[in-house]
Amino acid sequence: MDQMNNQKVTNVLIVGMTANAGGIEALMRSIVPCCDPTVVHFDFLSNEPSIAFEAEFKALGCKSYHITARRESRSKFYRELRDFFEKHAAKYDVIWENQNSAANIDYLVYAKRYGIPKRIIHCHNAKNGEGFVRGVLHALNRPALPSIATDFWTVSDESSVWFFGKDYKKLPGYHVFSNAIDVDAPRFDEAARMECRKRIGISDNSVVVLNVGRLVPQKNQSVVLACTAELARRGEDVITLVAGEGELRGELEEQAKELDIQKRVKLLGMVDNVSELYSASDVLLMPSLFEGLSIALLEAQANGIPIVTSSVIVERALVNANIVRVDAGEKSPLPWADAVENALSMGRVDGTALHGSEFDIKTQVENIQGLLTS
Repeated sequence: MDQMNNQKVTNVLIVGMTANAGGIEALMRSIVPCCDPTVVHFDFLSNEPSIAFEAEFKALGCKSYHITARRESRSKFYRELRDFFEKHAAKYDVIWENQNSAANIDYLVYAKRYGIPKRIIHCHNAKNGEGFVRGVLHALNRPALPSIATDFWTVSDESSVWFFGKDYKKLPGYHVFSNAIDVDAPRFDEAARMECRKRIGISDNSVVVLNVGRLVPQKNQSVVLACTAELARRGEDVITLVAGEGELRGELEEQAKELDIQKRVKLLGMVDNVSELYSASDVLLMPSLFEGLSIALLEAQANGIPIVTSSVIVERALVNANIVRVDAGEKSPLPWADAVENALSMGRVDGTALHGSEFDIKTQVENIQGLLTS
């Protein structure tokens, strides 16, 4: 029987996916395959021509719908949004909107207008990292959320203060939703390490620093490059890999030239299989200015690689012992380079501390399905 006609299945429309394989996309990549398709069925709605991992979701029986982005044409966006909900809203029991800000709540507005009963807004960030205009839109839209959404999810209470306001705990259906991963997927693999380093052109003796994240101000990759230059000045044979794409690519390329480290920095763009990069690298460097709850941090801990992160990371997400923290916003490369050398001296751990924790997708599946079907 068609799943859409099976009354026992809760049909969920996921919003917020992009073509960039970032944290939201990685989270959905973990959740969707683990849920029981006889209990929950997922489809996707996006304002981009494609979404990350779309072929994988299609193979699981999920449909992906695409409409014009509001920034490209407001008239087409609203026309296509209205047409979509007129045709498809009756199929869905839940809309699950995953966002880094409340700059665009039109999906929830139309979901309410066309009768989708459960409307989840899921906060994934702790501050505005999307520019001035979207920050203004977030501030304007935030007071309307309680009248539009039915459920309020967040990666942390700390993030909720900015996203929902100081009275966030009074919101209906408020739930701290721990990001979770398949803890076995990023497991350290010596063969993958050697093959990946060979493919990229990295010698066995080089120290490889890894950064995973969108190339945006929030992720603070300029510090990663400055730290690379400082490590090279200290005599380290250092190579830095940056996995991600974004608006700051040109600036980072120019910074690498100014620091004369072009040969030491490899901007890899979007990477589907980040797991092999954790194995190929020797330390993960995350100098983020703010975060919700980083998927990359969880994946790195499951791999066991030493980690240097800024102090903004919520402490409950720091499970492994080989993690060094530096004050967020520290601009000098010296403390970051010191921290990298300290982390390297700690070495890799076995990566099993996340097994069975709140960050293990296997322990979260029943909770996720319960939240979606309640």
